[in-house]
Amino acid sequence: MKSFSIKIFNQIAFSTLITLSAAAPAGFAGATDNVPDMTPHRVIYSLTSDKVRSDSPFVAAEGDFIMEIAESCEGWTLSQRIRLVFSDKMDGRVQTDYRFASFESRDGLSYDFSVKNTHEDEVVEDFSGTAKLAALGKGGTARFRRPVVKDMALPAGTLFPIQYNLALVRSMAAGNKIMPGITFDGGSAEAPYEVNAIIGLPSENNTGQGKGDANLLKGKAWPVRIAYFNLSEKKAEPSFELDMHMLQNGISPSLVLDYGYMRVGGTLEKIEALPRPTCGTQR
Repeated sequence: MKSFSIKIFNQIAFSTLITLSAAAPAGFAGATDNVPDMTPHRVIYSLTSDKVRSDSPFVAAEGDFIMEIAESCEGWTLSQRIRLVFSDKMDGRVQTDYRFASFESRDGLSYDFSVKNTHEDEVVEDFSGTAKLAALGKGGTARFRRPVVKDMALPAGTLFPIQYNLALVRSMAAGNKIMPGITFDGGSAEAPYEVNAIIGLPSENNTGQGKGDANLLKGKAWPVRIAYFNLSEKKAEPSFELDMHMLQNGISPSLVLDYGYMRVGGTLEKIEALPRPTCGTQR
């Protein structure tokens, strides 16, 4: 059965969206102005498949997704665990357990990441690395340290997850409808992704109520559909797409992953705020 790294879930609540419009350099120059208030939090989603195509290798998938984003004086730590059970047409079942962790410096120029992915207790992916950008809006280099040393060029405009997410929130608040970009999160050993986000009109969020800290789910939520294209493949069709509603604090009350042959929906089950560091007035 085909190996799945479930890379898309690395980009759910902190989707590494970046703005690469003609005015991108000026936008990056002012990136520290009016920074959205991203909220450190821990969230749990239940995952269930729907709208499975007849040519799909699987008939169903279910599991859970746990994500924690924590803030420190030096930057942001992101940890994720995705457990999914895929069922095929022969009544076979494959259990996957995907773990991802990263640290992004507060200036968005330095990034560390690690991945461990198991299928039926067999390790199918186990790697880690670092990445650096020359400046926001500029290019850089990613180095995979394990299992073998491998360098990867990051094109100009690449952003890491937190800066990417902040750019998406700014774009939503500014009333933009389309936001193209390039992202690298280290969730796989493949090339960075070119992305295109379509942003709809906001409405008051009523999803996830009663599932934890209600204050985290208040306010307007923007419907966003993001298509991901592998830069090394040059294909017209996206590798996968993501539908989600996103609040201005960076939290997604709901999401749907579209693989083409199968859609997997995420329902928020529990959410809680995490403490902020006491390291001065700037965050």
